[in-house]
Amino acid sequence: MEGKFNKIEPYFFYIVVLLNMTPILLSKFFPTMDGAAHLYNSNLIHELLLNPETPLSDFFVFNTVPVPNWIGHFILSIFNFILPAFIAEKALMILYLFFLPWSFRHLTQQYNNSALSYLIFPFSYTFLFYLGFYNLSISFILLFGTLALWKKHNSNITLKFAIALFVALSLTYFAHAFVYSILLFIIFLTELQNLIGQYSSSKDIRTVIGNNTKKYIVLLIAALPSLLLLLQFFNNVHFSDSDSRLPASELIKWIKDVRPLIALNYEGELRFTEIYYHLLIALTTITLFVEIQNNLTEYKSNLLKSLLRISLLPKNVFLAGSLLFLILFFTVPNSSSAGMMSDRLALIFFIFIVVWLATNTYPSWLSKTSIVIILYVNFGLVFKYTKSAAELSATAEAIYEAQDKIQPYSTVLPIKDTDHWLQLHFSNYLGVDKPMVILENYEASVGWFPLKWVESGMKNLRFGNLSSEECSFGWKSGSSESEEIAMIDYVLVWGYANTMNDLENNALDTYYSLVYSSEDGQVRLFELKESYR
Repeated sequence: MEGKFNKIEPYFFYIVVLLNMTPILLSKFFPTMDGAAHLYNSNLIHELLLNPETPLSDFFVFNTVPVPNWIGHFILSIFNFILPAFIAEKALMILYLFFLPWSFRHLTQQYNNSALSYLIFPFSYTFLFYLGFYNLSISFILLFGTLALWKKHNSNITLKFAIALFVALSLTYFAHAFVYSILLFIIFLTELQNLIGQYSSSKDIRTVIGNNTKKYIVLLIAALPSLLLLLQFFNNVHFSDSDSRLPASELIKWIKDVRPLIALNYEGELRFTEIYYHLLIALTTITLFVEIQNNLTEYKSNLLKSLLRISLLPKNVFLAGSLLFLILFFTVPNSSSAGMMSDRLALIFFIFIVVWLATNTYPSWLSKTSIVIILYVNFGLVFKYTKSAAELSATAEAIYEAQDKIQPYSTVLPIKDTDHWLQLHFSNYLGVDKPMVILENYEASVGWFPLKWVESGMKNLRFGNLSSEECSFGWKSGSSESEEIAMIDYVLVWGYANTMNDLENNALDTYYSLVYSSEDGQVRLFELKESYR
């Protein structure tokens, strides 16, 4: 019976992988907060590369710094050559949802275990994924894959391995600088454990270092180009130095609730994440108990030696890493660097906990019970995401359809008239398949994405008789002192909150006429009247 299960289990794993894609496949768009911006900017990249003389070059330029956050945009831009945007988005997400569990399982197999590789499935749709942090999400695939590559081949250095390591490290840098740094740190920690373990056996440090010199040289050469790029990135891009922190009680609650897995509805998803939390606690307790017991027997009840021995086991580097990121989670301000550091550190803490647990061996009955619990949690969440994706996609589709009324290379002022947090950049769906200038493009403003706004020479764009400074909402525009003044061609409004003041409503009514409205009236597009062109 056990042999039959082991034979069919790999097929079952990939059936779960396919079923896990349900929210992506059953709606036209899979809206996330930043996802529309990524799609829009990948279309801008596509246009700027194909047509260097495009009118878009008056507004956008490529970032001269080889920044991270390129890999998702690069993949989307490639897909945009042959596919409409909504299919390009699906293709990217399908690749992500396949290779995340595949790379995680591949890593656990290097430790002769894959029974609990199912632990990764609930991390497919995280809160940060729903924020549209695609590059961060993709970087975990590269993290798992590179660690598996290092574990499998570092004792047999070949040219093929060196090239593969260089490519893997470089791709990880271009996915996410923070995860790239974590990857190098984990490799360093692994090798430090390895050195200590070898020295404790031979007591000859020169021999130990000599035996490992070749792979350290290969690692340094493979990592050097991306390390130099990392230094250049931090030298050219400035992050927030704010010291804003979340209360300790809130951070503790995040750990107990497994906050990274709660994406859309806190209370609704908490019932599933609480189950997952208790499973992690149970597996952690069992794993530590078994390891301490085994080593206490070997070292004649010497607890200190037992704990030291446990810390030197190669797979426990992930436990050490998780503890370090737990400490950082409680000490690093949430607003530091690019912001939302508490969310990032909580996710990475849990990622390393599940890697550590999945590299351990458990009795068959415990593994099977755990798999059942994991799948219950995962598909309980997936069912909720499938339903919400259809609802959010309806708004995205309505905005997308409005592009038919817009002339190429026009300027569009988006006015978000809804308080739905996830719809912050929904206006960008207008430009995912047609070249246009949407005057809300956060990526072009922050400095760590592929495109930037032009630094000088932009027209002074006006909303009717109003400048950006005169409105309650702003937009990207040239200086008010600019001699070249131009009227914004189109205005997109979505939502029913009625947040515009009388002055803004008057400018909209006077200078623009309605040319598109969705069936429910939630999405409206206005075009500049002919008399004001």
